Amino acid sequence: MANENLIRLIEQTPDIKKRFKTEYISFGKPAGKPAIQTPYQTIHNDEKYLLWKAEIEAELEKLPQSKTVQDVIHLFSKMGKIFSEDSTFAQLEAKLTVLGKTLSESVEEESRMDKPHKLFISHSSKDVDYVEAIVGLLEILGLRDEEIICSSVPPYCIPLGNKVYEWLVNEFQNSDLHVIYAFSKDYYSSAASLNEMGATWAMKHKWTGVLLPGFQFNQLDGCIDKTQIAIKLDDSDNRTLKYRLSEFKDELIKEFNLRPMSEATWERQRDDFLDRISTITEARARECKDTEEADQQHVPTVGQDDVGSIPVEPAFLLVYAAEGNGQIFRIATLGSAVQISADGKQFMADNSQRESARWQEALDMLVMWG
Repeated sequence: MANENLIRLIEQTPDIKKRFKTEYISFGKPAGKPAIQTPYQTIHNDEKYLLWKAEIEAELEKLPQSKTVQDVIHLFSKMGKIFSEDSTFAQLEAKLTVLGKTLSESVEEESRMDKPHKLFISHSSKDVDYVEAIVGLLEILGLRDEEIICSSVPPYCIPLGNKVYEWLVNEFQNSDLHVIYAFSKDYYSSAASLNEMGATWAMKHKWTGVLLPGFQFNQLDGCIDKTQIAIKLDDSDNRTLKYRLSEFKDELIKEFNLRPMSEATWERQRDDFLDRISTITEARARECKDTEEADQQHVPTVGQDDVGSIPVEPAFLLVYAAEGNGQIFRIATLGSAVQISADGKQFMADNSQRESARWQEALDMLVMWG
């Protein structure tokens, strides 16, 4: 790629600087005394310096003539014509550093332009309901199939026959990605999601944070800039939420060169999207409540079908209790282990705490079973 050779040469500057050597020059010779030897730093006759200089000058001829380029050429011409060359070289190094940074930024921009631009949705598979709603909004904005990557939503998922991690690595390395993080508790519990976050940071891809309902800003973690503005889908300030979504829409239209949408159409689509998010949140809340109630209402019982699967100790207690008055006693005496008995039968083989715990557990099982 253009300018890469010049960038490589500029990166060699610190090594070239080490090739300076000290020489001496005599100034006058007082009567009866040796000449005064004054040291100075020089490099202009060094073979590696001369080759490096010639290669840089050849590369500079390929560039448009800017002030920085002219300054570098001028400083090279001064080397060897002054008493001490180290101060001139320091100026040269500074100019080359600025030039190298400018060229590197240009190379990175060219590299991004050569890569396909895509929107990558990093999420937990447990949040697929919310993610499908986000994908639906992207489709309405006009993004094409090949511009969206979302592993949980066909047709934007990993193609058949591909190996998951190899395919993802290829996308992160060879595409210019804009990553959307769908942050949630499940996101941070997913190793795959955190790997995607790390890859985004390492490859310096652009990202936008979307906090799913129930997730708070103070829960953000990992290799992201937590001060970067994000979108919270259950933001209590509805006006701010709508404004952030509109900002995001405008950004994507510009970034992906999408067809503009009328304000009235956008407001309707945006509100439909928020209604869908609310519906999903409410459905999740109902499901969670139903599960909790079912857990509370479920009391395990022992029936005829369970005969043969009851542990030995509870079975003994049931048999002896049935033969008597149906009562099982838990007898606690100060200074002694708790005793378990039924129909006058003491079940403990000895008075140890271990034996007491064994039969207390058996009684607790019966109590739990009702």
